[in-house]
Amino acid sequence: MRTDLFPTPLWTWKVAAHGDISNDVRSWTHEHTDDNGRWQSRTDLHTLGVFEPLRALILRKTRKVLKDFGADTERHGRLVITGMWVNHTTDHRFSHETHTHPNNFLSGIYYVAAPPTMGSTAFVDPRPGASVCVPRPKDHNSLNAMKQVLQPVEGSLIMFPAYLPHMVTSGITDDERITVSFNLTFQDGEMMAKTLWGE
Repeated sequence: MRTDLFPTPLWTWKVAAHGDISNDVRSWTHEHTDDNGRWQSRTDLHTLGVFEPLRALILRKTRKVLKDFGADTERHGRLVITGMWVNHTTDHRFSHETHTHPNNFLSGIYYVAAPPTMGSTAFVDPRPGASVCVPRPKDHNSLNAMKQVLQPVEGSLIMFPAYLPHMVTSGITDDERITVSFNLTFQDGEMMAKTLWGE
């Protein structure tokens, strides 16, 4: 019998009625971007009315996450969004280096525009000891992979532990990529530490 210890979860949802949300985000992005090929917005977009439908969607989806974690919401309160920002990219020659989002409980991404030729979201094994001995595998699977690549789908939403290292790979064309990144922590999170995230 095999038992997998300390699994790292990744939640994914295909948002059924994503058209209105994506169109609003796209319009806001085109109005505010500087069109330099790689632009990142301010980080408090969850406070703006145009992002309210997305904010509400994210918070609804956290119910499943909290249930899976067996979280004690009576003690720590519900999850709240600590930061939300848009990433607008048309120059995909460079990757976004591996990073985490410190002092948050969850991180996530909503994919507004995700052409298949753009960079993909890649996750790196968070276990420091896993790279001590890495024999070349005959077949690649979830037990021997050091990196997992997610091919994003427009209108999809993902969430994962904020400690999970992740990156964006380079792409091969100048197609437009628009994503909304966000972080969440518990209501009493300010008692733990100030929230941070990778630039």
